[in-house]
Amino acid sequence: MTSDKQSTPDKEEGLRDKEETILHKEEDLQNKEETIRHKEEDPQDKEEDVNLQRYNPNKLKPHPKNIDIYGKEKVDQQLVESIRKNGQLEPIVITQDLTIISGHRRWKAIKKIKEEKLTEEDENIEAICFKRHFNSDLEKLEAIIEFNRQREKKVLQIYNEVKILYEIFNERAKLRQSYNLPSIANEADPSHREEIEKDSGRSIEKVSPLVGVKSTKLKIIMRIGKMWDEGDPDAIGIMDEMNDGKIFPDAADKKLKIIKTSKSDSPLAEEAKKLVNRMEKGLSANQAIEQLKKYDEKLKNPKPKASGILPDMMFNVIVADPQDMKKAKMTQITLANDAALYLWANIKNITERMELMAMWGFELKNIAVWKRSDKSVTYFRGEVEFLLFGIKGDFEPEGSKEAPPELVFEDHQHRENKSEVVYEMAEKMYPGQKYCDPYFANGREGWIQPTFVEVKEVELNHEDIQDDEDTNEVP
Repeated sequence: MTSDKQSTPDKEEGLRDKEETILHKEEDLQNKEETIRHKEEDPQDKEEDVNLQRYNPNKLKPHPKNIDIYGKEKVDQQLVESIRKNGQLEPIVITQDLTIISGHRRWKAIKKIKEEKLTEEDENIEAICFKRHFNSDLEKLEAIIEFNRQREKKVLQIYNEVKILYEIFNERAKLRQSYNLPSIANEADPSHREEIEKDSGRSIEKVSPLVGVKSTKLKIIMRIGKMWDEGDPDAIGIMDEMNDGKIFPDAADKKLKIIKTSKSDSPLAEEAKKLVNRMEKGLSANQAIEQLKKYDEKLKNPKPKASGILPDMMFNVIVADPQDMKKAKMTQITLANDAALYLWANIKNITERMELMAMWGFELKNIAVWKRSDKSVTYFRGEVEFLLFGIKGDFEPEGSKEAPPELVFEDHQHRENKSEVVYEMAEKMYPGQKYCDPYFANGREGWIQPTFVEVKEVELNHEDIQDDEDTNEVP
């Protein structure tokens, strides 16, 4: 009996030990399940544990196509200082043979830190790399461009990216053809190069999102880039301006068109040459192309011929105050392509005088206000006259660094005094030119008031001009 009683506590203790062992095993199992669940919920951590590795930067090698696409880039000193201070925040993406796919600038910065050896830590610095498997060389090229999609790129770099993408499309098309697989959206079309040259079809639309550039902008880049590839000097200059951020693609395209027109046998060539010179002095490409369009429109829809001309039509500085507006509208004031016009007006006829200026081919540039000493009461005192200043062609003032005043207080009671002020102004603004006042014999040295000559009667279609018995008379 005694031995049986003693054995019972021992058995109970043994059972408790077994229960505790089972509980410990269950806790271990729960911990393992928790660990597995955590890894399943965050597979990126698991992947990084496997693929993130540290390498001596000298063992890494750049992808040869990276230089072809983005050019030889200098070490980014700001990136060097950032890595020194904060460490490498983004891993470098590499292939199995340690070729860099993404992170060439980080790699160069880390190499420089290691070479400078400012501290022991710098001397022992290693590059944090994400080793990734790629199925083919084409996949590697695509990855290089994809990793740079959000990068701030120069125009030439964008063009190089597109060329590489077309090469990839070509190679993939050949592979599909070799396996008799159906082609996808132009890639297998052997004439796709024609599509590139024409900048048409779905090719541009397909590439546009891959390089992060709108298709309209990309078409311009491709057009100028192709000419750049062919060694066109004008396109090379335009590409340099775009790369330096001096001009946007749309304006660059317009500027190049004007340059090419200036070198062609087009009727617009002479006008385009003037616009090229003006663009060099600051005229924008957008303004220049609009002026070329207006000039083209003028050639296509010429104004009615005038019935009166001057014997020497090459005067290029003209002061005018015509008294007979009907005859003035029938007069071709000058044949000079480049000229300046000072046209008098008052409050009653200023609208008509502006229309006359336009009919004569001048563009209004400014208006001076002249205070008269005499007064003619209308709605107001009538103390002022207006001097309309217009330019025809490329005839910007060259003389007198100080611009003439827009408001002048002079005694203009006498016609001679009034004209003398304007003649002096014109001579300062345009020294050494051919001066003419066709409506007033001023007698001033260097100024001519030519007599009009009769010319053969011509048909006039302008709504402001009607034929009458005096059509052949010259003002």
